[in-house]
Amino acid sequence: MGLTREAIQRMRDAVGDDDLVIADILQSFVDEVGSLSDQLTTAAAAMDVKALHRIAHTLKSSCRDLGDGVTGDLCAKLEADARAGEVADAATAAKAINARLRDLRSEVAAYLSAS
Repeated sequence: MGLTREAIQRMRDAVGDDDLVIADILQSFVDEVGSLSDQLTTAAAAMDVKALHRIAHTLKSSCRDLGDGVTGDLCAKLEADARAGEVADAATAAKAINARLRDLRSEVAAYLSAS
């Protein structure tokens, strides 16, 4: 489950049905998610608990805002694990999250292209 109509509607409700603002929000995700994904991989390889927590928290919010609860939940688990200092599986979690982020980024980019 990626970008949902419900998420787009929540954005419309929040910004007063302004298509340009919605497009800016979505484009920001497309522009920034690659860097966050790279940072996640780097933090997981280094077992950097603080960075993992921060990045997972940011990605969790973004994914959930776009309607991708599954990826949001994966990020929430990594965030909680990092908070607890349990990052032995961080590289595996980062790989799974990054695969889903690539799909979500593609969905958002396709939505923007079709708009």
